[in-house]
Amino acid sequence: MTSTEAAELISALHGAYPGVYFDDPVAEAFGNSLITNEYRWAKQAVTEWINTMERFPTIAELNRNVRRLRDTDNERNALPPAAEPKPDVAVARAAFARGYRMARERAGDTEEQIERKLTGHLNRYVPSDS
Repeated sequence: MTSTEAAELISALHGAYPGVYFDDPVAEAFGNSLITNEYRWAKQAVTEWINTMERFPTIAELNRNVRRLRDTDNERNALPPAAEPKPDVAVARAAFARGYRMARERAGDTEEQIERKLTGHLNRYVPSDS
């Protein structure tokens, strides 16, 4: 925002609240704060304040409203989150089979018993690739 735009917003505030004492140091403090913001959000924050509030804002209140407007606008324009990648069922089945085989071998099952039980588990609990 330019200093001219900041002065325009300060003038709008001062015009909306004519009973507020507004000297050069106050104008300078508001100007220094406003100038760090984007004009469109600061103007909208000032306009909303004037339309809804009965008293003159503090610098913190104006900055909070500018941040709210900016963040809302950024959220609205943000890309949607990336879709989670689909799990690779074949990898999951292979990992389960390796772990199951090792555990059953340690338990003393024969290769035939392991294969029969493993096939039953895979068919019952782990979905196929389709």
